[in-house]
Amino acid sequence: MNIRTLSLALIATGCTNSNRYNQGYDLSDDTGILDSATSDDTSDGQGDDGGDDGDDGGESGESGESGESGDDGDDGGQDSGDSSADYCHNMYHPIHLSGWSKDFYAVYNDEEAESITYGLDPISTEEGSETFQYRDVVAVPSGESYDVTLTVTCDPSGQEGMFVTAWEGDINYVVSDLLPIATPFMVNATLSSPRQYLPPEYALGAVGTWDYSYTLTVQYVEDGGGTPSETVYEVTGTFAEVGFEDFVLFDGTTVDSYKLTNSYTMIESSWLGETITSGYIEQHYVKGLGLVKEKHSDSENGSIILLKSLTGYSGLAVEE
Repeated sequence: MNIRTLSLALIATGCTNSNRYNQGYDLSDDTGILDSATSDDTSDGQGDDGGDDGDDGGESGESGESGESGDDGDDGGQDSGDSSADYCHNMYHPIHLSGWSKDFYAVYNDEEAESITYGLDPISTEEGSETFQYRDVVAVPSGESYDVTLTVTCDPSGQEGMFVTAWEGDINYVVSDLLPIATPFMVNATLSSPRQYLPPEYALGAVGTWDYSYTLTVQYVEDGGGTPSETVYEVTGTFAEVGFEDFVLFDGTTVDSYKLTNSYTMIESSWLGETITSGYIEQHYVKGLGLVKEKHSDSENGSIILLKSLTGYSGLAVEE
């Protein structure tokens, strides 16, 4: 696991060119990113205790027992009657909720792994809009791992949908095969433009495809000090809606899921030349739970970059 493979794993949430669905909402051009909050609710299991799903960030999440959350306009402090607050309520990824957690069986770089995603609290920007965050953790037995917080907004430049704007956190990876010890690094990644990973809820299944293109800049420094390094990637690709289909959850329940694919190319340039990677991603989202399955593979050799399948959750509930 290294900076490049971490960047590949987090590419699953892509960047839009210009999908404008505005149905009369007052959308502002606010994409400010504030310091991440860190509320770690690690309880797992299937409960619907209430909460949210991924809205603080990238995986889905949704209401649980306290759980109309999302239907009542609870948008991180904005008034429930505010249409702009309602606009950010996407129950296939309820970013207006917090306090949930989801457990996944995972495979990372062809190695079995453990994965947990946590919903964090929404953050209000100085301009009065909101930024949302979620925490994504993946670890393999060798000691390699990543623990990053993704930042999400829902109205960059008047565009509707769910958009990732940045991610930051910690990564442990083996720097050299001669010294197979996982070394800790701190990483901070920024995108040249917000990347759209979901349309607004009312448009799901009716968009078809959308293209994206952005520059990803990743800065990293060894934990405890050292000289910061930087890697830049050019990413292009296309999202395509497959539509809605039945999906069987880990407990045997059959639910309706929204299926989305993403075909991309990532180019890393260095003094050694260019490294080009092409990948293909399939994702399933369930209303109330958000992301429940993801398969991310290398298009050339078929190897698994990241596979995640839901095994338990807390603070969430399936919605019809």
